[in-house]
Amino acid sequence: MRRFLASAAVVAPAVAGATPAAAVGPPIAAGPGSLAAGYTTPAAAGQSGGEMTFVNGDFAPHDVVSVDRGPNGLPLFYTQIVGLGERTPVIGLDNLEGGRTYAFFCSLHPDTMRGTLVVLPRS
Repeated sequence: MRRFLASAAVVAPAVAGATPAAAVGPPIAAGPGSLAAGYTTPAAAGQSGGEMTFVNGDFAPHDVVSVDRGPNGLPLFYTQIVGLGERTPVIGLDNLEGGRTYAFFCSLHPDTMRGTLVVLPRS
């Protein structure tokens, strides 16, 4: 099984004195056979309030949904369900705390597709 921790890159501020932009990590991805083998990026890194994308390279539709729920009972972060070749933003990264890890899964294939999002502290 392919596993690796995706590193996050810090984007330099465009204007002197501006607040640094949040880290933008490589996307969470599903590849061919992810239905049975799981996400091709079962561990990803990002920053609270940052941006991240989910990319589906599998024939089956997939999404990303956090295990943890907010006070409203909804997932802390999630994506839309997307098909082969589609990408969608991960929504809700501003709900996450730096220095923590959060489990996620595919709502359509929760037994085989699980992962972890490592939220880096803001620099």
